[in-house]
Amino acid sequence: MIALEDVLHLLAERRHQQLNTLQLLYGDLALQDYIALKNHLNDIVHALREEQKLYRLGDDILTYTFIRRSSATRPYRFYWYVAESISLPSAWSSEIREAFTTLLDDLESVMPRSATHDTQHTMTVHFLNPNGRFTIQIDVTVDRAFLSTIGWESFVRAGASQLQKLQDAGCVIQTEQIDNAFLWSIAL
Repeated sequence: MIALEDVLHLLAERRHQQLNTLQLLYGDLALQDYIALKNHLNDIVHALREEQKLYRLGDDILTYTFIRRSSATRPYRFYWYVAESISLPSAWSSEIREAFTTLLDDLESVMPRSATHDTQHTMTVHFLNPNGRFTIQIDVTVDRAFLSTIGWESFVRAGASQLQKLQDAGCVIQTEQIDNAFLWSIAL
């Protein structure tokens, strides 16, 4: 259950972000930089359309969790992508959602706390339907300099119990490491 205080906190964060965005747009207008204004407006419309696809998945608690994650200040960037015309499958359950969101929490717990000027640590979640099978991909990318201190083993250990819960619920899990990125694929 989502507490009212959490929702109010999210609304306050989003209000703050929207006011910052409006200041940016007013700045573009004041400078008569109409190209920048158009680009910023296009970015806003794109973000709203992506958020709308998240709502269309059909799980309000999952949607709230993702919006909260993307709004909060974190030591990494959190992104999501929802493929067109996709919704959660009938096999989706509150147990799967809980294991999945806890997996994200566990992965976040081992994310490096800072990045170099050249790179930013990211976690991207993709909701896809390749070959007609609903799949969630979690892509974690960290600065190479941190791999020697944290190691991928930290990520594997952090998510192990939740991945087991997802497998017990009927999900097929695949993992892959490529250079400084790690990919979890969860198929239902």
